[in-house]
Amino acid sequence: MDEPADSPSNEPSRGTVTWYCKNLGDATLALDQLERVERRVLAEIRGAGDAAEMAAFLRHESNGLHCDVKIYFSPALSRVAEEIGAVACSRPTPEGLSLLAGQAGLLESFFGSEG
Repeated sequence: MDEPADSPSNEPSRGTVTWYCKNLGDATLALDQLERVERRVLAEIRGAGDAAEMAAFLRHESNGLHCDVKIYFSPALSRVAEEIGAVACSRPTPEGLSLLAGQAGLLESFFGSEG
């Protein structure tokens, strides 16, 4: 069975820009970890000279009976993503994504009319 394009196990092809994904696990248990990640990302964005491409997106993904919280990091946040153990993935699909951290309008900027 094929995995979705934004599955962390699908390595990005050469020449593509790498996104990152961190699965925080069950949504009912992920709040503390989500808040820590959000604080770290916001600190990185505040410290950046140019944060125009820095964004983290959140999506609740249903997997059978469970709902996992996944955070997708834009390529400009690769350092933070790697720091917290996120894995390289293809660009996520925009369905169900919301902006966790970054400038307003980045969802539209990254995904345009797809979202």
